[in-house]
Amino acid sequence: MNPQNRFWKVLGAVLNEDFLCSVENKKVLLKKHKIALFDVVKSCEIKGSQDSELILKEYNDIEYLLDNSDIKAIFLNGAKAFGLFESKFSDININYFKMPSTSSANAKFNLEKLISEWNKILKFL
Repeated sequence: MNPQNRFWKVLGAVLNEDFLCSVENKKVLLKKHKIALFDVVKSCEIKGSQDSELILKEYNDIEYLLDNSDIKAIFLNGAKAFGLFESKFSDININYFKMPSTSSANAKFNLEKLISEWNKILKFL
């Protein structure tokens, strides 16, 4: 959880909630909006926090999650997550979308532009 990552700021703006709070409060707010957070990668090696330095070891079992929940869509935070997901799970029968990365390294998107793009999740909530 890089403190410079803008994920919680973006999600808070999209949902009109204050996610700049404790982990427990974040969980409550995610449940309130029926949002699940899930990492495509179960295990990897990585130097620092750069996605380009990630060496995949094992994927998480997303099929189990989808079979045992009512997920309507998957939104992948950045090109690396999207690429990893699509290389393993492209045959999954659910809508999935590549969203612009909320990483501070993604200088192409300022906070306002990120919020605008991430607003697309609202039609699935």
